[in-house]
Amino acid sequence: MHEDPYVTSTSQHPLNLEVLAADVIGPFRTPAPDGTSHYLVVQDVGSHYGWVMPLKRRGDATSHLIDLIKMLNNHFSHKVKHLQIDNAPEFTSHRAVERYNRTLQEKARTLLISAALPPSFWSEALQTSVYLENRLTTRSIPEAITPYQKLYNTTPTYDHLRTFGCRVICHDPTQQDKQHPRSIDGIFVGYDPSPFESIRGWRIWDKIRRRIFYSRNVTFLEQDMKNGQNKEDNSQKTPDGISIQLVVPPSIPLLPKLPLGQPDKASEPDMTPEPQHTYFDLFGIQDEYSPEVLSPSIPTQRQPVQPPSRVPLTPTVATTRERRQIRPPHHDSAEGYPALLGELPTPKTYKQAMKAPDANDWINAMAEEVAALKANNTWDLVEYPNHKHVLPGKWVYVTKHNEDGSIARYKARWVVQGNFQIDGMDYDETFAPTSHLPTLRVLVSLIAHNKWYASTLDISTAFLNGKLEEEIYVRQPTGFELGSHQVCRLQKSLYGLKQAPRVWFKHLSSWLQEHGFTSSPAEPCLYTGLSTTTSDRIYVMIHVDDFLLTSSSKQAVKEFENTLEQTFKMKKGGPLSWYLNMQFLQLDPTTIGLSQSLYVKDILDTFSMADCNPTKTPMVTGWDVVTDAPLCNKSQYQQAMGMLLYLARCTRPDIMTSVSILCKYSSNPTTYHWKGVLHLLKYLKGSQNYILELGGTELSGYADSDWATNKEDRKSRSGMIIKMGRGCVSWSSKKQSTIALSSSEAEYYALGDTIKEILWLQNLLEGIQYTVPLPTIIYEDNRGAQLMAENPLVTPRAKHIDVKYHFIRHHVENGRIKLFSIPTVDQIADGLTKPLDGIAFQRCRDALCVTTREGVAISGSVVNA
Repeated sequence: MHEDPYVTSTSQHPLNLEVLAADVIGPFRTPAPDGTSHYLVVQDVGSHYGWVMPLKRRGDATSHLIDLIKMLNNHFSHKVKHLQIDNAPEFTSHRAVERYNRTLQEKARTLLISAALPPSFWSEALQTSVYLENRLTTRSIPEAITPYQKLYNTTPTYDHLRTFGCRVICHDPTQQDKQHPRSIDGIFVGYDPSPFESIRGWRIWDKIRRRIFYSRNVTFLEQDMKNGQNKEDNSQKTPDGISIQLVVPPSIPLLPKLPLGQPDKASEPDMTPEPQHTYFDLFGIQDEYSPEVLSPSIPTQRQPVQPPSRVPLTPTVATTRERRQIRPPHHDSAEGYPALLGELPTPKTYKQAMKAPDANDWINAMAEEVAALKANNTWDLVEYPNHKHVLPGKWVYVTKHNEDGSIARYKARWVVQGNFQIDGMDYDETFAPTSHLPTLRVLVSLIAHNKWYASTLDISTAFLNGKLEEEIYVRQPTGFELGSHQVCRLQKSLYGLKQAPRVWFKHLSSWLQEHGFTSSPAEPCLYTGLSTTTSDRIYVMIHVDDFLLTSSSKQAVKEFENTLEQTFKMKKGGPLSWYLNMQFLQLDPTTIGLSQSLYVKDILDTFSMADCNPTKTPMVTGWDVVTDAPLCNKSQYQQAMGMLLYLARCTRPDIMTSVSILCKYSSNPTTYHWKGVLHLLKYLKGSQNYILELGGTELSGYADSDWATNKEDRKSRSGMIIKMGRGCVSWSSKKQSTIALSSSEAEYYALGDTIKEILWLQNLLEGIQYTVPLPTIIYEDNRGAQLMAENPLVTPRAKHIDVKYHFIRHHVENGRIKLFSIPTVDQIADGLTKPLDGIAFQRCRDALCVTTREGVAISGSVVNA
């Protein structure tokens, strides 16, 4: 007999999503195929709609719950107002969810027994149970409708429902060999478990490859339920080689409605649940509960959330040819990484660091960090406060490298897990500016042209300098605890806090202003001031804690460094050579080259393309077409786009168009799009050592467009290039937001984007007291667009254009901008609107001053040393 639960709620009949009830069950003795051993169940009290989320660790429940709440708030007009849980192992605040749990597990047990599947499929059975439960009428809803209809206000469909555990035959899109079968003999194990039930297909268990995948082309053999006779499935071993990929949006701050965490007492649980739930036995749930469930105060040994791996898996669906091109890296053990990366892998957790061959180096790095924190008076040790929010922390490990790639320094930081901070309690404002890449290139152009001295420096433990206004408590660093019941009350900012960048920037800005420096109104991270001894002007660019200093006087720069060192602990980088992971090369007395050849090598190594055959262009002409193709590995595709986009924005305008086109498919990439990525990587293989030349002071711009180039919505693509002297300081390739009715209109929109960027650069230079010659010339190859910009014409073909674009005429009239007509063959922005063929692309690349090192004379690897 089951005990009748009782319900307490904020109202008798709450609205949809007004109240959510949550509970966590596990661990299961038999893990699911994807390694999960717990699950989080959430039910909307108003609609009785439920969600089930498998968990690999109990401590993951908080982040999964917060992500669900965020998605629900974004998707529905009703917002989540209350969350009914409790810090105890059993959520006594709303025991209806326990009854819901019991119902789901009993249904899951029935599904497994009828399908003759082993207990390792408990996760699939539970997710199927909640999927079906949402589509069944319930007495709890007065209208006698289903929870689905109650929540979505529409009747659910049932024609896609199939018998759980039945045999299926589905098409295998990865099989291209004519000598092998092109179908998969599998088992139907459920539906799409995403929160809003997008239809990606049915979930199929591949008995041969031992993986779960989605498919829409499925033949169901619902009378065949002989799974229990399959030797491989009847064994209760966990299937390995699983290729399920669960993508969860980034964590959001903990909501104020969530209860605050208590001290970690995993070794002394507050209570042990009575062994009354006999329905647990089928799944083998262990009677273990820990008070950290859904609590932000989690053990410091918890596995932290990791960034995407730099050695991704090959696409889930790929052609035979692609599988030959992408060699799957060995990742079964740490021994596989040194051969690929040339060094030991960087540990992700404290336990990994202690087990690593270079553990002593990491111990020294952690000891150095703790010593620096104590010397800085970052915190005071206090007894664990009652009724206070204590934030967890974790160690983050990085290695600094020399120019040859060898390890120069081991670095460890104790970082607060700011995703557990509560808005309004632990922080208020968080914004802090960072420098823009065009600002860096403008400053380097001035350095090259004027032959200024330039140097770099790094503020050590920068975020630890600013004083906090909020009362914040953090756990002691793992491995360096002093007293089991003590925590750190922060006196100064610490890495990981949401407000840490803002606190640091405000502190640094105050210091600079006290010493006579002012920032450019167009770039708050670019300061200028006068030397107190030589009266020479000093320019200071700041990117968080990395400084770039320059002046016509080397003495003035050294003087500023010494003054700064009296207040902040820092590391001097010497004459400009490396900054923001870019290498600076003195090509000739008035030209500096920016190189990211090591970063390109890292990209090629990451995707196993270091030995590929190079191509001459980054994208074939006419590539961007709509085509049907199987989906590829979304996570890998997005990782490639992130790395390539950073390269394109920093030093490689020649690949900007290709990257921009490929990026628009990041949400749903196919193998066709992945082939485009591989083609781009092949181009980088042949142009790894290309550099961007900079030098000069005169601004000029190029604006162009490709009319109605997008075949899906017929929007045009704008291309923009802004030069300073002979080198490019700003560029973009992007789809226009408005549909242009003519090529002249599309060019007019592109011209407006270019003028906006030029006006910003003019204000940037004027803000640091640098004279800008006016007007700035923009080269245009469309006569119709030029006439609209230079004359207040109102023609039938242009009268519909939004008035905001006519600001172009204003700046042409007041003399800040001048348009100059050129033939199309000389329009170098054409390469930022569409892929070009070999000859046209090479001509455009040369005009962008993206060239090989062999094509220039390098006088030294350090700028103006």
